[in-house]
Amino acid sequence: MKEQNREADAATFLDRLVAETDWQAIAPAAAGIGRFVYDPRTEMAQMDATMRRLTGMLDRVGAFPAADYFTRIHSDDRDAVGDQLALTVREGTPFHAEYRFERSPGEVVWLSGQGRMTDTSDGRSVLVGALYDITTLRSARERAVLLSEEMAHRMKNVFALVQGMFNMAARSSGTKEELVEAYTGRLQALAQVNAMTFASPDRSVRVTDLVSQTLGPLVAAKRIDAAIDDVAVNGAAAQTVVLVLNELLTNAVKYGALRDDAGSVALSIVVVDGGFTLTWDEHATPPITPPTKKNGFGMRVLNSMTSATFSGRPSFEWRERGLLFSCHWDMPTFGPDPRIGASAVPTGTV
Repeated sequence: MKEQNREADAATFLDRLVAETDWQAIAPAAAGIGRFVYDPRTEMAQMDATMRRLTGMLDRVGAFPAADYFTRIHSDDRDAVGDQLALTVREGTPFHAEYRFERSPGEVVWLSGQGRMTDTSDGRSVLVGALYDITTLRSARERAVLLSEEMAHRMKNVFALVQGMFNMAARSSGTKEELVEAYTGRLQALAQVNAMTFASPDRSVRVTDLVSQTLGPLVAAKRIDAAIDDVAVNGAAAQTVVLVLNELLTNAVKYGALRDDAGSVALSIVVVDGGFTLTWDEHATPPITPPTKKNGFGMRVLNSMTSATFSGRPSFEWRERGLLFSCHWDMPTFGPDPRIGASAVPTGTV
């Protein structure tokens, strides 16, 4: 009975304030928006039932010491909220603060409070405001910032990669036509893998999808026997894998096992003991003659780019039946970025 009276008194007080301070101008009539009053003279506060639910302070019915509320504001945010409150009380500027709040032991949420100073009918100057939960909004905002940073970083890397590819192609080409041929295919392969990467929420690509995109028709025609561990790799690793596959395919069509209808290739990509290993084993019939120019653009990609990205360890051997190429990378550097696709704002720990 006593609890009900306290609730009734609190509701009556808030109802009077609605008429006196025009709540409608501060907090739109929408679900999930709580209301509060703070008296800087007595340092007492009061909040409605919605705000009590938002903050987890269900027992704070009626006026209570504002210090009880402040102790539950995250320690990293508490001073900033206090400074904003002091400025509002001292100069009458609008109050606005976003901060983390311990709603219950171990549970932290983001709250946004807004308000203004107003004079009541009994001559007091109080802060009247509204508060709402912005945890989801903050998570989305942090994720957007992270993704924009990731985009800027990726574009910088793509431009550097494109420039490097062009420089290598130019040094290896004797004519304009050779330059176009050496460069265009690689650029298209890079565009394809970037499109696949950005289609994924966590910016990862499954290796089976990379192989299907790059070698699908030849795998379907059984010219390439692919044994692939179905793992996901990050965007930069996907670029490396696609460029390697594109070079191996181009080389096999020009000089190796795929130059006629008789040859085949065994491709394996396995992840064992934290290592990512790609092996390309050609089976040409009749025997082939290895190319005399072994430092062309394709070989530069297979040798220099694979070792330069993620500290890959490539090896290749020309045999009469074709090229045997293998490269090993450490899988932890190839895996998806754990930050992308996950909530950027922890809401379950203090």
